[in-house]
Amino acid sequence: MKKTVLKTLLLALAVILLYGTYLAVRAHSNLVTLNVHNADVREVVRKIEWQTWESIFVNQGVEGKITLNVHKVPLEEVLNIIQEQASCRWSAYYPLYTSGKSLVSFKKSLRGDVNPSEVGWTNLVARSFGGFGRGGPGGPGGWGGGNNPPNDNGLITMQIANKDLEVATTALTRYAEAKIVPEDGTDGKVMLALKDSTFSRAMDLLSKQVHRKWTKYYALQSWRGNRRGGDVADNGTNDFNRFELTDEQRAAMEKRFQEQLETMSPEERAKAEERRQRMEAMRNMSPEDRQKMFQQMAQSPEFKARMESRMMNGILNSTPDQRVERAQRAAARQARRGQ
Repeated sequence: MKKTVLKTLLLALAVILLYGTYLAVRAHSNLVTLNVHNADVREVVRKIEWQTWESIFVNQGVEGKITLNVHKVPLEEVLNIIQEQASCRWSAYYPLYTSGKSLVSFKKSLRGDVNPSEVGWTNLVARSFGGFGRGGPGGPGGWGGGNNPPNDNGLITMQIANKDLEVATTALTRYAEAKIVPEDGTDGKVMLALKDSTFSRAMDLLSKQVHRKWTKYYALQSWRGNRRGGDVADNGTNDFNRFELTDEQRAAMEKRFQEQLETMSPEERAKAEERRQRMEAMRNMSPEDRQKMFQQMAQSPEFKARMESRMMNGILNSTPDQRVERAQRAAARQARRGQ
Protein backbone atom coordinates (compact mmCIF):
# COMPACT_ATOMS: atom_id res chain seq x y z
CA MET A 1 0.00 0.00 0.00
CA LYS A 2 2.78 2.41 0.97
CA LYS A 3 4.65 1.62 -2.27
CA THR A 4 1.53 2.37 -4.32
CA VAL A 5 1.04 5.72 -2.57
CA LEU A 6 4.72 6.57 -3.06
CA LYS A 7 4.57 5.73 -6.76
CA THR A 8 1.44 7.86 -7.15
CA LEU A 9 3.10 10.80 -5.41
CA LEU A 10 6.24 10.47 -7.54
CA LEU A 11 4.16 10.29 -10.71
CA ALA A 12 2.18 13.36 -9.70
CA LEU A 13 5.41 15.21 -8.91
CA ALA A 14 6.85 14.25 -12.30
CA VAL A 15 3.74 15.53 -14.07
CA ILE A 16 3.92 18.82 -12.15
CA LEU A 17 7.61 19.23 -13.01
CA LEU A 18 6.98 18.49 -16.67
CA TYR A 19 4.11 20.97 -16.80
CA GLY A 20 6.21 23.59 -15.03
CA THR A 21 9.01 23.03 -17.52
CA TYR A 22 6.53 23.39 -20.38
CA LEU A 23 5.24 26.69 -18.97
CA ALA A 24 8.78 27.99 -18.50
CA VAL A 25 9.80 27.10 -22.05
CA ARG A 26 6.64 28.67 -23.47
CA ALA A 27 7.13 31.82 -21.43
CA HIS A 28 10.79 32.07 -22.46
CA SER A 29 9.81 31.87 -26.13
CA ASN A 30 7.17 34.61 -25.62
CA LEU A 31 4.59 32.76 -27.71
CA VAL A 32 0.89 33.37 -27.14
CA THR A 33 -1.95 30.90 -27.64
CA LEU A 34 -5.31 32.49 -26.96
CA ASN A 35 -8.90 32.35 -28.15
CA VAL A 36 -11.07 35.16 -26.76
CA HIS A 37 -14.17 36.86 -28.14
CA ASN A 38 -15.04 40.48 -27.42
CA ALA A 39 -13.13 40.44 -24.11
CA ASP A 40 -12.00 43.50 -22.17
CA VAL A 41 -8.47 44.53 -23.09
CA ARG A 42 -7.27 44.24 -19.48
CA GLU A 43 -8.62 40.72 -19.16
CA VAL A 44 -6.79 39.74 -22.36
CA VAL A 45 -3.56 41.30 -21.12
CA ARG A 46 -3.77 39.34 -17.86
CA LYS A 47 -4.08 36.10 -19.83
CA ILE A 48 -1.07 37.04 -21.96
CA GLU A 49 0.97 37.92 -18.88
CA TRP A 50 0.24 34.50 -17.40
CA GLN A 51 1.46 32.77 -20.55
CA THR A 52 4.57 34.85 -21.20
CA TRP A 53 5.57 35.85 -17.65
CA GLU A 54 5.97 39.40 -18.96
CA SER A 55 4.65 42.51 -17.18
CA ILE A 56 2.30 44.45 -19.46
CA PHE A 57 0.85 47.70 -18.12
CA VAL A 58 -2.35 49.15 -19.54
CA ASN A 59 -2.65 52.92 -19.27
CA GLN A 60 -5.90 54.22 -17.81
CA GLY A 61 -6.67 55.92 -21.13
CA VAL A 62 -6.83 52.59 -22.99
CA GLU A 63 -10.25 50.98 -23.40
CA GLY A 64 -11.67 48.42 -25.80
CA LYS A 65 -12.88 44.91 -26.52
CA ILE A 66 -10.49 42.37 -28.02
CA THR A 67 -11.12 39.33 -30.20
CA LEU A 68 -8.19 36.96 -30.72
CA ASN A 69 -7.67 33.48 -32.08
CA VAL A 70 -3.91 32.88 -32.15
CA HIS A 71 -1.77 29.79 -31.71
CA LYS A 72 1.89 30.12 -30.72
CA VAL A 73 2.16 33.65 -32.09
CA PRO A 74 5.02 35.92 -30.92
CA LEU A 75 4.01 38.38 -28.23
CA GLU A 76 4.88 41.44 -30.30
CA GLU A 77 2.59 40.32 -33.12
CA VAL A 78 -0.25 39.81 -30.66
CA LEU A 79 0.34 43.28 -29.22
CA ASN A 80 0.13 44.66 -32.76
CA ILE A 81 -3.33 43.12 -33.10
CA ILE A 82 -4.41 44.48 -29.72
CA GLN A 83 -3.23 48.00 -30.47
CA GLU A 84 -5.21 47.93 -33.71
CA GLN A 85 -8.41 46.84 -31.97
CA ALA A 86 -8.07 49.11 -28.93
CA SER A 87 -6.81 52.14 -30.88
CA CYS A 88 -3.71 52.36 -28.73
CA ARG A 89 0.02 51.75 -29.14
CA TRP A 90 2.41 49.40 -27.41
CA SER A 91 6.05 49.86 -26.50
CA ALA A 92 8.74 47.97 -24.65
CA TYR A 93 10.27 50.07 -21.87
CA TYR A 94 13.69 49.64 -20.27
CA PRO A 95 13.84 51.84 -17.16
CA LEU A 96 17.23 52.62 -15.62
CA TYR A 97 16.36 52.96 -11.93
CA THR A 98 17.95 53.32 -8.49
CA SER A 99 15.62 51.49 -6.12
CA GLY A 100 12.47 49.45 -5.75
CA LYS A 101 10.62 52.59 -4.67
CA SER A 102 11.52 54.44 -7.85
CA LEU A 103 10.52 51.40 -9.91
CA VAL A 104 7.08 51.42 -8.27
CA SER A 105 6.73 55.05 -9.36
CA PHE A 106 7.69 54.06 -12.89
CA LYS A 107 4.97 51.40 -12.98
CA LYS A 108 2.39 53.88 -11.69
CA SER A 109 3.50 56.30 -14.39
CA LEU A 110 2.98 53.71 -17.12
CA ARG A 111 -0.53 53.05 -15.83
CA GLY A 112 -1.27 56.77 -15.72
CA ASP A 113 -1.85 56.78 -11.96
CA VAL A 114 0.69 59.56 -11.33
CA ASN A 115 2.41 62.36 -13.19
CA PRO A 116 5.87 60.96 -14.12
CA SER A 117 7.57 64.35 -13.77
CA GLU A 118 6.45 64.54 -10.13
CA VAL A 119 7.87 61.15 -9.12
CA GLY A 120 11.33 61.20 -10.69
CA TRP A 121 10.53 60.00 -14.20
CA THR A 122 10.44 63.22 -16.22
CA ASN A 123 12.17 61.38 -19.04
CA LEU A 124 9.01 59.34 -19.55
CA VAL A 125 6.85 62.39 -20.11
CA ALA A 126 7.86 64.61 -23.02
CA ARG A 127 5.07 64.36 -25.56
CA SER A 128 2.93 61.29 -25.04
CA PHE A 129 5.81 59.11 -23.84
CA GLY A 130 8.51 59.54 -26.42
CA GLY A 131 8.48 62.99 -27.96
CA PHE A 132 10.41 66.11 -27.11
CA GLY A 133 11.37 67.35 -23.70
CA ARG A 134 14.15 66.84 -21.22
CA GLY A 135 14.39 65.63 -17.66
CA GLY A 136 17.73 66.96 -16.53
CA PRO A 137 20.65 64.55 -16.81
CA GLY A 138 19.61 61.53 -18.75
CA GLY A 139 18.35 63.23 -21.84
CA PRO A 140 15.06 63.42 -23.65
CA GLY A 141 11.99 61.53 -22.65
CA GLY A 142 11.93 57.86 -23.51
CA TRP A 143 14.18 57.47 -26.52
CA GLY A 144 12.15 55.48 -28.94
CA GLY A 145 13.06 52.70 -31.30
CA GLY A 146 10.89 52.15 -34.33
CA ASN A 147 13.72 51.59 -36.81
CA ASN A 148 14.52 48.23 -38.27
CA PRO A 149 17.48 46.61 -36.50
CA PRO A 150 20.76 47.10 -38.43
CA ASN A 151 21.28 43.31 -38.25
CA ASP A 152 18.58 40.86 -39.27
CA ASN A 153 19.38 38.65 -36.27
CA GLY A 154 18.89 41.52 -33.82
CA LEU A 155 22.38 41.12 -32.35
CA ILE A 156 24.36 44.25 -31.61
CA THR A 157 27.81 45.08 -32.94
CA MET A 158 29.03 48.59 -32.15
CA GLN A 159 31.76 50.65 -30.53
CA ILE A 160 30.92 53.54 -28.21
CA ALA A 161 33.92 55.33 -26.75
CA ASN A 162 33.35 57.70 -23.83
CA LYS A 163 30.02 59.06 -25.05
CA ASP A 164 27.17 60.62 -23.11
CA LEU A 165 24.40 58.33 -21.90
CA GLU A 166 22.03 59.88 -24.42
CA VAL A 167 24.28 58.88 -27.32
CA ALA A 168 24.60 55.30 -26.06
CA THR A 169 20.88 54.80 -25.53
CA THR A 170 20.03 56.34 -28.88
CA ALA A 171 22.43 53.93 -30.56
CA LEU A 172 21.10 50.88 -28.70
CA THR A 173 17.45 51.55 -29.46
CA ARG A 174 18.20 51.23 -33.16
CA TYR A 175 18.42 47.50 -32.48
CA ALA A 176 15.06 47.05 -30.77
CA GLU A 177 11.49 48.31 -30.65
CA ALA A 178 12.23 49.83 -27.27
CA LYS A 179 12.40 52.96 -25.17
CA ILE A 180 15.27 53.26 -22.69
CA VAL A 181 14.10 55.60 -19.92
CA PRO A 182 16.64 56.84 -17.33
CA GLU A 183 15.39 57.91 -13.92
CA ASP A 184 15.89 61.62 -13.29
CA GLY A 185 19.48 62.33 -12.28
CA THR A 186 20.98 59.48 -14.29
CA ASP A 187 24.13 60.61 -16.06
CA GLY A 188 27.60 59.47 -17.03
CA LYS A 189 29.98 58.58 -19.82
CA VAL A 190 29.58 55.22 -21.51
CA MET A 191 32.07 52.90 -23.20
CA LEU A 192 30.70 49.87 -25.02
CA ALA A 193 32.50 47.36 -27.23
CA LEU A 194 29.83 44.98 -28.47
CA LYS A 195 30.23 42.11 -30.92
CA ASP A 196 27.12 40.06 -31.75
CA SER A 197 25.73 40.94 -28.33
CA THR A 198 22.14 40.55 -27.17
CA PHE A 199 20.14 43.60 -26.11
CA SER A 200 20.00 42.27 -22.55
CA ARG A 201 23.79 41.98 -22.40
CA ALA A 202 24.12 45.53 -23.71
CA MET A 203 21.72 46.77 -21.03
CA ASP A 204 23.74 44.96 -18.36
CA LEU A 205 26.90 46.79 -19.40
CA LEU A 206 25.16 50.14 -19.82
CA SER A 207 23.37 50.07 -16.46
CA LYS A 208 26.55 49.20 -14.56
CA GLN A 209 28.42 52.14 -16.06
CA VAL A 210 25.76 54.64 -14.96
CA HIS A 211 25.25 52.89 -11.59
CA ARG A 212 21.67 51.88 -12.21
CA LYS A 213 19.57 48.73 -12.33
CA TRP A 214 17.36 47.88 -15.28
CA THR A 215 14.35 45.78 -16.17
CA LYS A 216 11.89 45.44 -19.04
CA TYR A 217 8.18 46.14 -19.22
CA TYR A 218 5.59 46.30 -21.95
CA ALA A 219 2.89 48.97 -21.91
CA LEU A 220 -0.21 49.87 -23.86
CA GLN A 221 -0.62 53.63 -24.12
CA SER A 222 -3.50 55.69 -25.43
CA TRP A 223 -2.67 57.86 -28.42
CA ARG A 224 -3.72 60.76 -26.20
CA GLY A 225 -1.57 59.63 -23.29
CA ASN A 226 -3.31 60.82 -20.11
CA ARG A 227 -5.05 63.74 -21.82
CA ARG A 228 -8.78 64.25 -21.58
CA GLY A 229 -11.09 64.83 -24.49
CA GLY A 230 -11.31 68.60 -23.97
CA ASP A 231 -7.58 69.24 -23.73
CA VAL A 232 -6.00 71.58 -26.26
CA ALA A 233 -2.64 71.00 -27.91
CA ASP A 234 0.13 73.57 -28.24
CA ASN A 235 -1.08 74.43 -31.73
CA GLY A 236 -4.49 75.53 -30.43
CA THR A 237 -6.34 72.48 -31.74
CA ASN A 238 -7.25 69.12 -30.29
CA ASP A 239 -4.79 67.35 -32.63
CA PHE A 240 -1.83 66.40 -30.47
CA ASN A 241 -0.06 64.71 -33.38
CA ARG A 242 0.36 67.99 -35.24
CA PHE A 243 2.58 70.66 -33.75
CA GLU A 244 5.29 73.13 -34.66
CA LEU A 245 8.81 72.61 -33.39
CA THR A 246 10.59 75.39 -31.55
CA ASP A 247 14.12 76.41 -32.53
CA GLU A 248 15.38 74.73 -29.37
CA GLN A 249 13.63 71.47 -30.25
CA ARG A 250 15.00 71.56 -33.79
CA ALA A 251 18.51 72.12 -32.44
CA ALA A 252 18.09 69.21 -30.01
CA MET A 253 16.89 66.96 -32.84
CA GLU A 254 19.86 67.92 -34.99
CA LYS A 255 22.24 67.24 -32.11
CA ARG A 256 20.71 63.80 -31.52
CA PHE A 257 20.86 62.99 -35.22
CA GLN A 258 24.55 63.83 -35.41
CA GLU A 259 25.20 61.76 -32.30
CA GLN A 260 23.39 58.82 -33.87
CA LEU A 261 25.54 59.11 -36.99
CA GLU A 262 28.65 58.73 -34.85
CA THR A 263 27.55 55.25 -33.78
CA MET A 264 26.69 53.99 -37.28
CA SER A 265 28.64 52.11 -39.90
CA PRO A 266 29.21 53.93 -43.24
CA GLU A 267 26.35 51.95 -44.83
CA GLU A 268 23.96 52.75 -41.97
CA ARG A 269 25.02 56.40 -42.05
CA ALA A 270 24.24 56.66 -45.76
CA LYS A 271 20.79 55.13 -45.25
CA ALA A 272 20.08 57.47 -42.33
CA GLU A 273 21.04 60.51 -44.40
CA GLU A 274 18.80 59.30 -47.22
CA ARG A 275 15.85 58.83 -44.83
CA ARG A 276 16.42 62.27 -43.42
CA GLN A 277 16.42 63.87 -46.85
CA ARG A 278 13.13 62.15 -47.66
CA MET A 279 11.59 63.36 -44.41
CA GLU A 280 12.79 66.92 -45.02
CA ALA A 281 11.33 66.83 -48.51
CA MET A 282 8.00 65.61 -47.12
CA ARG A 283 7.98 68.29 -44.44
CA ASN A 284 8.42 71.04 -47.04
CA MET A 285 5.64 69.73 -49.30
CA SER A 286 2.23 71.27 -49.52
CA PRO A 287 -0.59 69.11 -48.09
CA GLU A 288 -1.74 68.33 -51.64
CA ASP A 289 1.72 67.20 -52.79
CA ARG A 290 2.17 65.15 -49.63
CA GLN A 291 -1.15 63.43 -50.26
CA LYS A 292 -0.09 62.60 -53.83
CA MET A 293 3.18 61.14 -52.59
CA PHE A 294 1.36 58.90 -50.09
CA GLN A 295 -0.94 57.74 -52.87
CA GLN A 296 2.08 56.80 -54.98
CA MET A 297 3.64 54.93 -52.06
CA ALA A 298 0.39 53.03 -51.58
CA GLN A 299 0.76 51.57 -55.06
CA SER A 300 4.00 49.74 -54.26
CA PRO A 301 3.77 45.92 -54.01
CA GLU A 302 5.39 45.94 -50.56
CA PHE A 303 2.88 48.44 -49.20
CA LYS A 304 -0.05 46.53 -50.67
CA ALA A 305 1.21 43.27 -49.18
CA ARG A 306 1.52 44.84 -45.72
CA MET A 307 -1.95 46.34 -45.93
CA GLU A 308 -3.49 43.07 -47.11
CA SER A 309 -1.84 41.21 -44.23
CA ARG A 310 -3.06 43.85 -41.79
CA MET A 311 -6.60 43.67 -43.16
CA MET A 312 -6.67 39.88 -42.94
CA ASN A 313 -5.46 40.00 -39.33
CA GLY A 314 -8.13 42.57 -38.59
CA ILE A 315 -10.86 40.38 -40.06
CA LEU A 316 -9.68 37.15 -38.43
CA ASN A 317 -9.17 38.73 -35.02
CA SER A 318 -12.23 40.93 -34.62
CA THR A 319 -16.01 40.86 -34.63
CA PRO A 320 -18.19 42.78 -37.14
CA ASP A 321 -19.22 45.19 -34.37
CA GLN A 322 -15.58 45.86 -33.51
CA ARG A 323 -14.77 46.60 -37.14
CA VAL A 324 -17.66 49.06 -37.36
CA GLU A 325 -16.56 50.72 -34.11
CA ARG A 326 -12.97 51.07 -35.34
CA ALA A 327 -14.15 52.61 -38.60
CA GLN A 328 -16.25 55.12 -36.65
CA ARG A 329 -13.30 56.03 -34.42
CA ALA A 330 -11.06 56.50 -37.46
CA ALA A 331 -13.66 58.76 -39.09
CA ALA A 332 -13.96 60.80 -35.88
CA ARG A 333 -10.18 61.24 -35.69
CA GLN A 334 -10.08 62.35 -39.30
CA ALA A 335 -12.85 64.86 -38.64
CA ARG A 336 -11.00 66.29 -35.63
CA ARG A 337 -7.83 66.73 -37.67
CA GLY A 338 -9.81 68.70 -40.22
CA GLN A 339 -11.03 71.19 -37.63
